[in-house]
Amino acid sequence: MDIGSRIRFYRDLRGLSQRQLACRLHMAASQLSRYETGRTEPTLAVLARIARALKVSVSDFFFGR
Repeated sequence: MDIGSRIRFYRDLRGLSQRQLACRLHMAASQLSRYETGRTEPTLAVLARIARALKVSVSDFFFGR
């Protein structure tokens, strides 16, 4: 599973839409969509923000739980 798929997995697990998570992150939903579909890779700083919003660790995006 790639990082984008894991972002979506944890977002779905929390019951959040892309728009809801994007609002929490103060980013456009279209940018979050690009991360989830693998069209763009988030920087480590952005990935850390996403992890905090989803209440997971950054390593969960690489290794899963």
